[in-house]
Amino acid sequence: MIKTLKLPKIKLPDDFYHLEYPGFKSTKKSGYYSYHVKKEIKEKVKALFPANFFNDDVKIMAQIMDSGVDGVVHKDVSRVCAINYMLHTGGKDAHLGLYNEEKELTDTYKQVPGEWCLLDTQKYHAIREVVSERISLTIQFFKIKKEQSEWINALL
Repeated sequence: MIKTLKLPKIKLPDDFYHLEYPGFKSTKKSGYYSYHVKKEIKEKVKALFPANFFNDDVKIMAQIMDSGVDGVVHKDVSRVCAINYMLHTGGKDAHLGLYNEEKELTDTYKQVPGEWCLLDTQKYHAIREVVSERISLTIQFFKIKKEQSEWINALL
């Protein structure tokens, strides 16, 4: 499941994250990397949300994907959901594939730069037709509280 959110566009510099401060890196297949964002970016993003929305179970990161993970159908291990803000799509035909429990493609979504989307990371999904770096800011939820969920649902 992916849904667009009514949040404002934000301007981010190319160097909005710390390349020297990595987060998660895929060990099964190369092509997925996350990095901690710079403090001023974190504050800019937090300002879009209610006070106390962010806690130890919610992280603001940069995620970079390349063709190494193209077509890798998966569910996230630790994230329950993510809000992604697209910066670079990874190519003119790059998109997200959504799958059922049998890993059969059921839908696709082509997120555009400047768009915020909520992704249920506990459902099967995969990026597809990525030919260059796909870069987004991601708000990762390792647990989600009722108040957070209600606030997000009001933006749908």
